[in-house]
Amino acid sequence: MDPNLSKTFCLNCGYCLDNLESSVCPECGGQFNANDSNTFATSAGTAHWLRWQQRVLLLAGVLVPLELLCALLSYETIGEVQMFLLLLVAVIGNLLACAILITRSPRISMACVVVVSLMIIPHQLALGIQYMMITHEVKQVIEYADQSILNDGKPPADLSAYRFRFPSISHHIRYTLNKKNGGYGLSWYIGNRNASHWYSPHEGWRYYPD
Repeated sequence: MDPNLSKTFCLNCGYCLDNLESSVCPECGGQFNANDSNTFATSAGTAHWLRWQQRVLLLAGVLVPLELLCALLSYETIGEVQMFLLLLVAVIGNLLACAILITRSPRISMACVVVVSLMIIPHQLALGIQYMMITHEVKQVIEYADQSILNDGKPPADLSAYRFRFPSISHHIRYTLNKKNGGYGLSWYIGNRNASHWYSPHEGWRYYPD
């Protein structure tokens, strides 16, 4: 059948639905109601656009929450100011993608969603893994120092006798003796040296986000 003469098309795959006895698309199995115009497209171009629109929305439904979660995670990894910048990038980028989608340019809209995601997700996921590794290592150092206090009555002078479980992140952690704060102190950073975490037996866990 000449698609230019067709009047109904499947919303899922764009197949011509004219003169079908069934209410199921023979191409993809999608259901439609010939009496309900919301269940089918009235032109091949509309069907094509709707298919791409569904793809964009599905992709955005997966990536946008990840973008926002990673942006919030950045508060712990690179600081408060950078977190707000990443949230701003996520919001503006995805609003732009929505505006482009409305203009019936779904492929450009999809590209916009992907670009924004690549700007935020991979780096923050890597920093998130590093955050968990460093946090675990710090807890082990605290245990090591506290055990030394119990055994010797004083904290270790340094960490030369401590065996790091993750040697690659040892340079992120700084250990110092400090009598005022319970004998020792620890400070560390993840992705930004200005966003400092620290711990002492007297003050507990503290964080300066930027």
